[in-house]
Amino acid sequence: MNRRIILFCASMMMCGLLSSQTMHVINYGNTIDPKIGTSVKVDYERLNAEASFAASAINYRTAIYDGTGENCSRERLLSVLSSLSCAPDDIILFYYSGHGMRSDKDKNPFPQMCLKYEAYEQDKWVPVHQVVDALSNKGARLVIVLTDCCNSIASWVSAKAPIETATKAAVDDSKVSAIYRKLFLENKGVIVATSSSIDQTSGCNNDLGGFFSWALFDCALYSAGLGNVQPVTWNNIFEATGKVLKSGGATQVPYYEVKLNIPSATPQPQPQPQQPATTTVVSTDNQFSQDFSSLFANGLTKESRLKIADAIADKYFTVDAKVATVGRNRTTVIDYEDVRDFLHRIALSTFIKQINVIQENKVADGRRNYIKIQEIRKQ
Repeated sequence: MNRRIILFCASMMMCGLLSSQTMHVINYGNTIDPKIGTSVKVDYERLNAEASFAASAINYRTAIYDGTGENCSRERLLSVLSSLSCAPDDIILFYYSGHGMRSDKDKNPFPQMCLKYEAYEQDKWVPVHQVVDALSNKGARLVIVLTDCCNSIASWVSAKAPIETATKAAVDDSKVSAIYRKLFLENKGVIVATSSSIDQTSGCNNDLGGFFSWALFDCALYSAGLGNVQPVTWNNIFEATGKVLKSGGATQVPYYEVKLNIPSATPQPQPQPQQPATTTVVSTDNQFSQDFSSLFANGLTKESRLKIADAIADKYFTVDAKVATVGRNRTTVIDYEDVRDFLHRIALSTFIKQINVIQENKVADGRRNYIKIQEIRKQ
């Protein structure tokens, strides 16, 4: 059978895979800013990986809305906010990393985000409260808005009117899953947090990214997964984040508002049609995700899976492409393989629940010569 036909047929089989509950990840960052772009890219990749990990832990599908590079624009964000459609049990996670500022006339404690690397273009700035207002009207069970940016006052920044619409292995164990379910499914409401309080700057470097994001995801949430944050609440998570920053000598103090109705009934998975695959692949490239996920469609023979793996290698990768598999911290490399060896291995695996593509490098023809992935394994 022609390899393209195999890919097409397997991709069509994937249509019934996605569960009815979705975590919408709106991830924005000034990755092309000449001063902070490298740090922001670290934040962007960390957020995608953490969100995918959390979604997998609570059996949600992940929809990623990329807001980096030229996509980091006010126009693009307003389009996403306007078109976003949510089911009642969906979760929205909005994240921004980049420049931030506030007007001396702003009444809201949260900053304005610079959605363009030319920081002085006032029409490119969007206040966080506008995003909160828009997302709060989408009908999702939980809205989380996180920003890692400065919150300092500048007289030249203008106030804005409202928007007119409104070793840490990647193993899915029951303890971590229970904690994520408690944070995301046993709460209903809106959570907003920013990396610094009024008139404070926010620190970052090229290794850790934003200090707030590092303290939140790599320290506080990870510590919660180990059972070191008790009780497990969003308030305690943010309090632990602040303690990490303080212990590291940072002068910024995160500001957050947690407005939840608890307890809330945990949504029960709705009956699904026959699911054609047992493993999903999460990437910002939807077609790549679908084709890659087709490796795991039910009913395929061993020979068919290997043929699909070869077709994916030919379509999406260079001949010498490498795949780095990293642990829970997204840094420790636990495996490094040629792409065909990797694809053949996972095509025949029975214990991988999800694969998160957290970094990739493309050459001139659009194919990848390197990807970094994180495997989430079944219990």
